[in-house]
Amino acid sequence: MRDEGEQRERGRAWSRRCLMLMLVTAPLRVLAGEPIMGVPERDAVVAALDALNLTTNDPGFTKDVAEPRWALARVRSLLGDPLALPALGDEAVKVADAGCDAETAAASRWLELPAPTALPPFTGEPVALGHDLDERLTSALDAFVRSAGDGAEALTARAFAEVSQADRVYAATALLGGVLLIDDHPAWRPAFHAAGMPDAVITDMLAADAALNPDPATTRYLQAVTTVRLEDLLLAMLRLHAAATNLAAACTAVVWPEHVVRLETAYGRIVVGTMAADVFDDAAWLILDPGGDDVYCGAAGSANGLLGRAVSVVIDLAGDDHYAGDGLLGPGAALFGVALLQDFAGADVHRAAFTGAGAGLLGVARVEDFAGDDQYRAQALGQGAGVV
Repeated sequence: MRDEGEQRERGRAWSRRCLMLMLVTAPLRVLAGEPIMGVPERDAVVAALDALNLTTNDPGFTKDVAEPRWALARVRSLLGDPLALPALGDEAVKVADAGCDAETAAASRWLELPAPTALPPFTGEPVALGHDLDERLTSALDAFVRSAGDGAEALTARAFAEVSQADRVYAATALLGGVLLIDDHPAWRPAFHAAGMPDAVITDMLAADAALNPDPATTRYLQAVTTVRLEDLLLAMLRLHAAATNLAAACTAVVWPEHVVRLETAYGRIVVGTMAADVFDDAAWLILDPGGDDVYCGAAGSANGLLGRAVSVVIDLAGDDHYAGDGLLGPGAALFGVALLQDFAGADVHRAAFTGAGAGLLGVARVEDFAGDDQYRAQALGQGAGVV
């Protein structure tokens, strides 16, 4: 018996060493542009499984006890063959290097979404911004408003059109209340209230969570999230990204204002910064800043559809900036909305008290920081977290 026990322990130790080898070498292979699971890594997995008297067929399983309300074929396939997951990782790495268009197309494939219905072309008149800005800057802003306003705003509105406001609030509360364990942190409730989730809904959510029968609460949540037209959200981000990229490119030779300028449009507020160090706390539709060590706080840079701010864009062209998210949604986070943050230069700090830095929560969010020695911190969901 002792020999068998020692043999099992040696097998477990060998398994741990083999898996550690795989975990250590896999990131190095990604940085070198090689597959996540190359021959050495796969050999290590096979050896680890063999040490446990298992084969490569054993890690998988079929989850077919009941038909789920919402399941992806790819996920079911990977449950049956988890060793195929590194190949999906390889695909994701390649897509991430290819830009927004390729990423959007890949996300559509992975989520098994239908093609979105095209919107009619914009035929409106030029936007009257109502301020004496540099002519080239005014022209660039007008082009952004016409493209993003008519495209991204309309697509975002259509994406959530079938979800009632009450169901949006409940789904958001169930998601964030569960992730952040709101029942254990009553001091965080004011942050939920400020984000559009009242105490009564939090109480209802917690009661449903504690109920012996979770079906009603689960059904309500699924009804809300499965009604969202994800294909429209992805296309909205694509439109928004194209408009923002064009705006940034058009601002290379403009004369910037000496004081922060705020412009009101039908879609929301546009804020134009200066070359100095500015502080932005506006719940703005667009914040465009040319330089300086800026601070983004309050509602700046977050999209919150619960509060009627479903689209948010930040374009910062230079400076060592501080994105300080003190609310439930930090800069670059979207809740029932679409958020885009582009920072082109500088050593920046992205800090979120709760969520931020590319967190798409029942929405789509994207953060592009093109240069600098940057820092990212978030309490729970950040750096590309996505929940639908």
